[in-house]
Amino acid sequence: MIQRRTGPVLVVDDHPLSCRLLERILEFEGYTTLVASSIAEAEMLVLESLPSLIVVDVRLPDGSGLDLARRLKLSPPTWRCTILACSAGATAGDRTRALRAGCDDYVAKPIEIGSFVRLVSKFAAPDRTRQAPAVGVRQAPLPKAL
Repeated sequence: MIQRRTGPVLVVDDHPLSCRLLERILEFEGYTTLVASSIAEAEMLVLESLPSLIVVDVRLPDGSGLDLARRLKLSPPTWRCTILACSAGATAGDRTRALRAGCDDYVAKPIEIGSFVRLVSKFAAPDRTRQAPAVGVRQAPLPKAL
């Protein structure tokens, strides 16, 4: 059985729109988020915050998200980090490559929001200390897919 961890969810993606949409979905579901646009930035944030889950794009400007996953899984301070690989350039072997690199699961873009949320909830617990929206404040609806 997988034990869900509490803590922030780190989104690592170099596309600002993808990053913002993932961040909004996660925050809407009650998760605290951190965002990195490169491997270097992600490594720094991982060591500072030890996130409950890392959602990493496979293609980043300074290398492969799968290489990041391998390094994190081999390092004593971070080997327990849960990693979800995410990619727009999905091919038949991407999921297998992600799992071999140490990722705990894989999701192809465009993501289906309901499936993505269920997958995230399998690994991470929402931040229940987050304040609910004020009464009468309506939140914008989430997009159907990323």
